[in-house]
Amino acid sequence: MEAKRESEIFKALETTRLLIGDKKEIQYSRCGRTDKGVSAFGQVIALYLRSKLKDIDAHNKHSGETVPEEQDGQPEGEIDYVRVLNGVLPKDIRIVGWCPVSSDFSARFSCLSREYKYFFWGDNLNLSVMETAGKKLIGEHDFRNFCKMDALNVHTYRRNVMSFKISPCDMRFEGHQLYAIKN
Repeated sequence: MEAKRESEIFKALETTRLLIGDKKEIQYSRCGRTDKGVSAFGQVIALYLRSKLKDIDAHNKHSGETVPEEQDGQPEGEIDYVRVLNGVLPKDIRIVGWCPVSSDFSARFSCLSREYKYFFWGDNLNLSVMETAGKKLIGEHDFRNFCKMDALNVHTYRRNVMSFKISPCDMRFEGHQLYAIKN
C-alpha cells in the first residue's frame, strides 16, 4: 500500500476514533506496499480496533458460543467499520470488507496467494513472444534478485508463479489497444 494511502487510512481511523493505541499496540500488519505511481486493489491490513463486542477470543468465540452473524457475514451488533470509514476516506480509497481473525494473523505472512495484473499499451510489441517468455516464469523459482532483501522477516525468496497470460482489455484509446498481464 502506497504510504500516502496508508496515511489516509490511519487519518480516517483516528477521525472515527476506532484506534485503540499506536501501530505497535494495535499489532498492525499489511500485505505489502505498492511502488510509487502503482495502483492496488484488494490490499489487506490487520489491526486491533475499538469494538462493541466484549470477550471474543482468537477463534471468534463469545462466551463459549460462536458470535451470531448478520446477513452480511459480520458479527451482530458490531461497529459497521466499512460504512464508518468510507464516510471519512477520500473517494478514491474504499474499504470493501472486514472480518475478525485470530490474534496470530499477519496480513503479510498469512497470505496464501496474490494475484497481479499489469496493464500496458500493446503498440509495436510481439505479444506472442512476450507470452512465451512469461510462461517460463511459471513454477517455483528463487526471486531474491528481484526484491528488496528483508533478512529479518523473509526466510525464503522462493515463489510459485501459477499462471501467466496476456489478454486484451475492453479499452482502446485513439486506436491503441490496452493489454493486461495477469499472473
